[in-house]
Amino acid sequence: MVHILFWVIWMSASIYLGQQWQRYEPTKLPLDGLAALAMFPLAVGITFLAL
Repeated sequence: MVHILFWVIWMSASIYLGQQWQRYEPTKLPLDGLAALAMFPLAVGITFLAL
């Protein structure tokens, strides 16, 4: 149950931060997108470790 809550919070934060980056620093968006993709497997790993 805890890992599901963690996942929802993580995804919500990622979407919110992505919107903030797009609004204020559009030139950095591609780099931030790559960073977000790099963090995704890490988030999955942490989620499974929390099981």
